[in-house]
Amino acid sequence: MNQIQYQWSEFDCCPMCYINVLCHFLKKDEIKQDTIKAIFQDTLDRKNGGTSKVANLLLTTKLMEYKEEWNIPFRTTIYYGSKVNETLFQAIFIQGLAMIRTYLEVPHYCLVTGMDQEFIYLLDPYELPENVFDDHPNIWIIHKPFANRKVKRNYFFEDGTKDYMLGPISQRECIVFYKDRKK
Repeated sequence: MNQIQYQWSEFDCCPMCYINVLCHFLKKDEIKQDTIKAIFQDTLDRKNGGTSKVANLLLTTKLMEYKEEWNIPFRTTIYYGSKVNETLFQAIFIQGLAMIRTYLEVPHYCLVTGMDQEFIYLLDPYELPENVFDDHPNIWIIHKPFANRKVKRNYFFEDGTKDYMLGPISQRECIVFYKDRKK
């Protein structure tokens, strides 16, 4: 597994999540140049910064279209709205991980890399100071191989727009990356 890649600007959380997905499934020398090019060409499509749901749909379609040529060792499924719930997340971690639209003051993408009875484990590509959540009862900065945030599970699934909540049900988005069995 490669090192976590962090954002280069205030707007590139989504492409950095895709880069981290590649780093999770592939060794550095297995990542194709065309894959990286596609990620940065197809995301960051919003005029005021960020990536739209439509851009994610187009990019995941392209990744599956060029799966063999670009050595993509996973398949993707996108879920929206009420389908983004606890049941979905329980099924994900058997063979994959998920990119979610959450909040960090504004809409923000990060990876869900694990879950247990009490916590959701995230890989957030946005670097924050160590003590930023010291007084927060539901969020911690952690240092695990592929997770840097720990969020109380019940808080995470709330429909508000506070930091690291999934948000209003109608606005939820989750891209699941399932490891291929043959790779």
